[in-house]
Amino acid sequence: MRQRIQTFLLFLLCPYLFTLVWGDIIELDETRVSVIGWTDAHTAVYGRPIIEGVIIPFDDIVDFVKYASDDFLCRQNDFGQTVLHLAVRQNNLGVIQLCVDRRLECLETGNNDGDTPLHYAAVWNRPEAAKLLLPLTTRNKQILNKEGKSPLDDAKKHSHPAMIRLLTDATSSNIEEL
Repeated sequence: MRQRIQTFLLFLLCPYLFTLVWGDIIELDETRVSVIGWTDAHTAVYGRPIIEGVIIPFDDIVDFVKYASDDFLCRQNDFGQTVLHLAVRQNNLGVIQLCVDRRLECLETGNNDGDTPLHYAAVWNRPEAAKLLLPLTTRNKQILNKEGKSPLDDAKKHSHPAMIRLLTDATSSNIEEL
């Protein structure tokens, strides 16, 4: 009994350790969807428990989602967010790189507000994420969300100098190429 209590207390204090010990029993289920449209991939990338009390460690999320189908990774939750939107928000460069490498169709998909993953990079000040997205985003550099704002507008609104420079340079080079 005492051993069970200690194990339970350890689980409460260190859920990541519990995940590492029990990680081999957790599998991506492409059919499991929450009441708000979140899939296992959305949940893992956002850092929430997949099943009660089990959180995938940040560094293991890429391994968790890499075998998912493209359609699954591009599935939008009730807010219109794809796994890529949440990966940008959480600054998970591994998942972003996975999506870019697979050239997913949803690289430029907007959420319900019209915000693309590049808009998220601008709002959340994720220049490294933007650097991964920019080479594959053809229209995204100047695309407007439903408020009529571009990613550059969002970076300016939130006073993110590195993002402003990056997006200004990308937009300028894009215009020069035309």
